Amino acid sequence: LNNGAVGIAVGNRHGCAILAGGELRCWGQNYAGQLGLGNSVSETQVATTVPGLERDVVEVRARYNGTCARLQNGTVKCWGLWFVAPQ
Repeated sequence: LNNGAVGIAVGNRHGCAILAGGELRCWGQNYAGQLGLGNSVSETQVATTVPGLERDVVEVRARYNGTCARLQNGTVKCWGLWFVAPQ
């Protein structure tokens, strides 16, 4: 996270960080799609940018197997168990 994290959230076995420019990156286990990468690859140890959330993220929340992000315009996007990947 070279740009410096301004916000972070952790779930059961995954985490996500908002970088200074509003980009969201997530890492950890992904068996329920909780990293927002559009798949359920078992895990990634590298903080990976969530597609479609390269900027404008102001808040991130994680739960057991899911994650939600709030954007500057008030839109909320959620993914993981019971959610679909961000669009």
